[in-house]
Amino acid sequence: MLSSEDSRIACEHFYPSSRGRTHVARFAVQPKGVIAPSAARALADKYELPERYIFLPNQFWQHKNHLLVVEALKILHRRGQEVTIVASGSQCDPRDPSYFPRVRAAIDSSGLSSNFILLGLIPYRDLAPLAVASMALLNPSLFEGWSTTVEEALSWGVPLICLILDVNREQAGEAAVYFDRYDAHGWPTHSLRQPRLRRISCSNGQRRHRPSLTNVVNRFIADFHSLVHRAVKRR
Repeated sequence: MLSSEDSRIACEHFYPSSRGRTHVARFAVQPKGVIAPSAARALADKYELPERYIFLPNQFWQHKNHLLVVEALKILHRRGQEVTIVASGSQCDPRDPSYFPRVRAAIDSSGLSSNFILLGLIPYRDLAPLAVASMALLNPSLFEGWSTTVEEALSWGVPLICLILDVNREQAGEAAVYFDRYDAHGWPTHSLRQPRLRRISCSNGQRRHRPSLTNVVNRFIADFHSLVHRAVKRR
């Protein structure tokens, strides 16, 4: 069972014996009720966050690519454009304990402490309101499965900025703007254009260019149901 068509292709490439025996079930996330913008902003005020910021709720693991974001902020700063990134998540990568100190050193040495705000681990219940209060949710990860971060942002109707990855395009489609995973010069110039980051809503609060949450959840249920029947039939 694989979470995306992209991962199915990779699986069958690296494990040829799996061909014909894989099944894709893209998981879905239901929002935890309606989040009023005023309530979201009130929580952002509690964290003393600026009115305009981009939210980056990824663990500080090396493949999450925070250093590219620092480089992009440096470029924007030199151009006189002040952008604030608010990052939450664990600040320890057990595979590379030096990673977070390197990110923090890069932030401090660039004079970007007020542009790259580090929240550390925060309660899960605060993630959705802080995302809703933001300009957009940023996911610069070098590789992904079916990203929970992206799926939750879509369920909350939050604009997305993602890397150019096949799995991101499969998951977010036109609901995101995209940038190159290694090009710090490229994403500041196009990813922050305000018309692309405006919230486009339907009557149910979701984006027009993505199926409704009900349809997305029902698709996951149908895919998983099909997988179970297929497995039982094979036995």
